Amino acid sequence: MRWRNSLLLKLLSPQPLCEEMIKYKETTSSVGRVLAMTKKLAVFTGNTTFLKWTEPFDTRIVSPPRSSSFNFGSMVSKGRWFATIGRKIRSLSKWADVVFVDFLDELGHKVSHNSTKPIYMRIHRTELDHPPIFKGVDWDNVKAVIAVSTHYGELLREFVPKSVPIEVIPPGVNAEKWPFHPSSSGKICTWSLPTPRKRIYSLMLALRDYQLHIGGYSAEERIIVERAKEYGLSHVLEPNVSFPEWQWEMEYYIHHALDESFGVAIAEAMLSGLIPFVHRIPCILEFVPEELTYRYDSELIDLIEEFKQKNAEEKMQLKKDLRQTILDGYTAERTGEKMLKLFEKDDA
Repeated sequence: MRWRNSLLLKLLSPQPLCEEMIKYKETTSSVGRVLAMTKKLAVFTGNTTFLKWTEPFDTRIVSPPRSSSFNFGSMVSKGRWFATIGRKIRSLSKWADVVFVDFLDELGHKVSHNSTKPIYMRIHRTELDHPPIFKGVDWDNVKAVIAVSTHYGELLREFVPKSVPIEVIPPGVNAEKWPFHPSSSGKICTWSLPTPRKRIYSLMLALRDYQLHIGGYSAEERIIVERAKEYGLSHVLEPNVSFPEWQWEMEYYIHHALDESFGVAIAEAMLSGLIPFVHRIPCILEFVPEELTYRYDSELIDLIEEFKQKNAEEKMQLKKDLRQTILDGYTAERTGEKMLKLFEKDDA
């Protein structure tokens, strides 16, 4: 019993702010202009993937510790972290000029109830799959919701009170990480995350007469390997690849997903010099030419065959134009500029 009481005391005792809980970031980027450099930004998120745009700001990022359901110690640590996070939120929000929440999750709920300033909350795709998560947010303390595409902004309107404005700002891609390196290899690829929503197995069957290079881990990995061998398919599964070098060997990127809120992987492919063929969903049409999209497998095959007939000069010009589309409106730099404009507008 003594060890249990000790554990309970640890869980319930206030924990001091420490550097491993609040991560400080140097703001050395030249992207941000003087205004951004002087703007103090507190960011609360469980996923730091889409925060390149924050570099020009005086930024402090708070993320919960990673935990595993198979590791009791990590679960205890995370529980203790959330039990004491309210005080940390109040402290950091007093310091900040802008309080920003990325993703609506447990942390987002706590920030909405504990921030001393109205917050900006960016919402992605995942939240719309779980409508109950919108309940219990202190919407009176939310200055604006930020959607990553116009289409998803329209979908969010059903769950966000009309009193809260919804702004559309794309998540922003790190153009420095994806240099232009076009290939004329004719190779077709896709890359995946561990989710069936990407429909890798379905794509593998649709392209039975072609060779598809599949980069990254897939939730369907075992099935893909077994069926490719059983059906005599020539597809290549490459779970451990190095980005962006792997893309440089490819000429076409296929995005077969059922749904996206924006499509970061598509933008990265366009920056790298690949030609994307994309399953047509509304948000994709905001930055991908419609003639590069398809609805059915037969239309995808038609696209592949059509591009086999195009000459090298025509394809190279298209690759340059696609990269320029992302540079003009969808980089982390552009996202930072739009965020700053929003923050300044609300300060006026």
